[in-house]
This record gives sequence, structure tokens and C-alpha cells, in this order.
Amino acid sequence: MLKKIAISFCAVIVAIFALAYWQIDRVNAVLTNVLNEKHITFSQLDFTFFPQVEIRLSDVKWQDQQVRSVFASKVYLQSDFWSLLALEKRVKTVRFEQMDVWYSGQHEPDLVGITGEIAGDFLIEPNQIQLANILLKMTFAKPILFNTQQLEIALQKGSIKQHSASDWQVIFDDVKINGEHLVLFTLKATQQPTMLSTVSELHYAHSQSQSQFDLQLFNKVNSTQQVRFVGKNIALAPWQKMLNLPYLLTGETDISGDLVLTDTKTEKGKVAIRMAEGHFNGLNLLDLVTKYLPIHYDEARFNRNDLNTSFQHLQSSLSWEATKLNLDTLTFHIDKVRVSGQGAVNLKTMTCDVTLNLGLTSPQYQHFSLPIRFFDSCSSPQYKVEFNQNLRHQLKDLIKEKLR
Repeated sequence: MLKKIAISFCAVIVAIFALAYWQIDRVNAVLTNVLNEKHITFSQLDFTFFPQVEIRLSDVKWQDQQVRSVFASKVYLQSDFWSLLALEKRVKTVRFEQMDVWYSGQHEPDLVGITGEIAGDFLIEPNQIQLANILLKMTFAKPILFNTQQLEIALQKGSIKQHSASDWQVIFDDVKINGEHLVLFTLKATQQPTMLSTVSELHYAHSQSQSQFDLQLFNKVNSTQQVRFVGKNIALAPWQKMLNLPYLLTGETDISGDLVLTDTKTEKGKVAIRMAEGHFNGLNLLDLVTKYLPIHYDEARFNRNDLNTSFQHLQSSLSWEATKLNLDTLTFHIDKVRVSGQGAVNLKTMTCDVTLNLGLTSPQYQHFSLPIRFFDSCSSPQYKVEFNQNLRHQLKDLIKEKLR
């Protein structure tokens, strides 16, 4: 009896593998046809069945009808055994090596040497890709934008739809970007003759607010590219983390600017920021104010150990120079105090050198301001009062005014 069962079991296994090998040619033909429909070509296709089903593609290239294209030296597609037998267009994992991306129409790639992996459920349809339980990890050979060299996106569900040759729509539900949680992310992209234009909306997990971000990515000229953007109600804290920027401010801001990218990294540009209210992190300005300015606070309400400072009506203009962020102008108010300043942030070392001029809103002290220089690490800066000639003249004038 056991012998018959064993023989039957072996026969079933042999039949399954025979069917699998018979399906290889059919899978090859179907996969080639599906990829060609998506304008994807490759030089070689190989299969492995153990320890899992994997399809290896060499010299993979995707080209659309505009200027965008992608090339990867190796792409690995992992599926399950039964999907392979049924010829389903489902993939569990996609790994890619040495991927280059072109999107500006230039001869040289815009993004170089990307390595990564996408795991989850993919359903490829004629004009869209449906996604579920996705985890994307990417490592860039060179930092992009500011200091971003690694990107991780976790997605509950989503879709990428192509409405026409030049119009795309992306919808992501319950997504995390480098650990920051977004309830909903939508993006509409339109390829125009001179630029790629996108409009996106973001709903944050820890806030009731909704952000809108409009981006214009102009065609490259040689190795440089202009970027123009406008954002409304942008929550700063998650974006500082996602882009690996100093964690200086929290709050929501309206932002606009023009940047020039060289090899996908910010080379120079100008940005304007407006905030109705927010917090400086790691800095208690009120504690400094009470030490050096003639102002009094209720000690029962005033917490000297609080390392944050609330502010109102902040306006700032910034400019980029490669790895240096210049704070050209800065003005804001805190309780009974007006502040203006300027300085710089080294984005490579995350060190700051900023001078703030603290003055009182009281009319009798309207001409007096105390300059305080903040330097060293942006997350925990040191400070010193700048007892320069200008401050000495102010003190003399203040004393004369009091003695009259």
C-alpha cells in the first residue's frame, strides 16, 4: 500500500515538473510579449526553480514614446510556482542592479547606478499596474536632491495608471516614505515639450492638514536642470526626515523656489518660506532673552528646561550653494520679542553658523537688539553673545536714554 502511494506521489511530482518545463517556452513567449507591449526589451532570459521560481533578465531597457527610458544590467523577477503554471501576470519580488534612468532627453543618464528591490503583489494590466503590500528599497550611487542616498517606501495598496502617452496618475494609500507615514499620496504627471509637470496631494497620518505640491522639472541643458516648485501647507518635520535635512523647524509652511540641479544634486537655488506659527527645535530663545534683555516672565509658567521655542509670523529667504544652505534673511516673533537673522548651514557636516538679533517689541527698547551667534551642530548648537562695536554703541545709547 505504501509503495503504491509513494509511486503515485513520485508520478505526480514528475508530472508537475514535466508540465513546468513544458511551460517554460510558453512563459518565455508570454513574458516577452507582455514586456514588449510595455516597450521593455532584454538580451537574455533564464529560469531557476529552486529554492524559488526566479526569472533573470539581462540588459533590460524600457523606452516610452517621449524622452524617458530606463536601463538595468540585471533584473530578477520572483513569482510562485502555481502562478508560473497558470501564466498569471503576477510578480512577488523584483530586484534590479546598476539601473540608469533618463528623463530629460540628454545622452547621459539623469540617475546612475541604482540598486534595489521591490517586494509585494504586482498585477500588470494594459494601462495600469496595481500594487499591494509593497516594500521598495533603493540605494543611489550618488546622493540626489540634498543628502538623500537611500529611499525606502512601504505601501499598503496603490496603482499607477497611464491615461495617455503623456499623462500618468499615481495613487498610494497608507504609505511610508523613509519611515514617515502618509495616509494618502496622489500625483498627476504630464510630460510637456519643455518640462515634466506634476501636481501632488498629501494627507499626513499625524495631522488633519492636507498639503499640495506643484513641481515643474524642466528639460536638461547639458548636465544642469532647472526645478520650480510651489507648496501649500507643507509639514516640515516629515520632509526633513525623508530628505535627510537638519531637524530645525516643526510646523506647516508655504514654500516656493527655483533650484538648479547638476547630476540630480542641488547645485544652487533660491527658496522662500512663510509660516504662521511653529517651533524651533533644540533651542530655548526665551531663556536667552530673560538672561540678557530687560524682560520678565512668570517663573511658574516659564520652563527653562524646554529645548524648543514657539514662534509666530516667520518669513525667510534661503539660497543654495552646492552643500551650503545660506539663510539670507529671517524674521519672526516670539512672546514680546522680535527676531531677525542670517547665517548658513553646512549640509555635508550638518553644522550651523547663524546670528540672530533679538529685540523687544516694547517702544522704549525698539532701537536695541542683542546679537547672539549659534554655531556647531545644528541639532544642539552652542551660542555666544556677539559683544561687537555695534552692541557697545547700543548699550551706551540705552544708558544715556535711561539717565535723562
